[in-house]
Amino acid sequence: MPDHHPTKRVHVGPWAADIDVLIAPLIRDIWKAGIETRQCCQSYAWLGVKGRRIWVQFPGSVELAKFLNAVTHDRDACGAQRSGQILVTSFAASTTAAVVT
Repeated sequence: MPDHHPTKRVHVGPWAADIDVLIAPLIRDIWKAGIETRQCCQSYAWLGVKGRRIWVQFPGSVELAKFLNAVTHDRDACGAQRSGQILVTSFAASTTAAVVT
């Protein structure tokens, strides 16, 4: 049975949804960047192991590429690349990125 998390209503441009509270700011920023999403979760279990993982599903590779370009060009105040790992899987009609922090 999936975990259920408290949600917050997020509305940006043409997109509006009830988003898990801990990732509502992230999804808001993704939408502000003009990147469409399909589904998301604030604590995604990868291969059955729970941890600090965020799951975001994009409708296709174009949206995923926009997201990856945005996050990989993000640097901290000293110019160092931010740490983290992005796991990407593709399915028939959608593309998913699980961000591991």
